[in-house]
Amino acid sequence: IQYNAEGPDEEALVSATADLGIRLTATDNGTYTVHVDFTDEAFQRRQAHLANPDNGEEEPSGERFDFEILATNHFNSTRKRMSVVCRDPSGRTVLFVKGADT
Repeated sequence: IQYNAEGPDEEALVSATADLGIRLTATDNGTYTVHVDFTDEAFQRRQAHLANPDNGEEEPSGERFDFEILATNHFNSTRKRMSVVCRDPSGRTVLFVKGADT
């Protein structure tokens, strides 16, 4: 998946979590799909893929979680943060907030 981030920090966060085993694998119709795999085999596959990314896209592995996006407050210079309200796989409504460093 090619993720189009709003800024470099968001892109870095998605990339870093993928390296740790939490991969954003789809963003379709207001639903974000995440695959979580913390096994040693998955870690070795990710390391091999990082060493040779020209081998194509790595297939998602691990447990799948779908998050329904209910609302988004995009980052702006006054608020200095971004918020997303979503419904998690258990049906709970959750607020995620990412703020600026300053």
